[in-house]
Amino acid sequence: MHRECRVAIQEFNQIKSGKSERSLEEWTRKYKTLYQKISYGPEGMPDIADANIEGIHFTYISQFYSIFNQREYYFIDDSDHTMNFLKV
Repeated sequence: MHRECRVAIQEFNQIKSGKSERSLEEWTRKYKTLYQKISYGPEGMPDIADANIEGIHFTYISQFYSIFNQREYYFIDDSDHTMNFLKV
């Protein structure tokens, strides 16, 4: 899943930079299942990313989780900080 998250982040970067014809809605539909696979939590509580496995932190999983949750925000915020976070 770590690699799939990396690919999803790269595709998101292309959409954000305007180098892709894919829309944010298409990207969301394509990666919703991946998001559900990496998310867990008790019913009625907010989910969290399953990015730590046997003491190893998987950065791309964490980043993808954050991007998916805040995807519209990244299109409003054009700061360099945002783009640096999204670079893979």
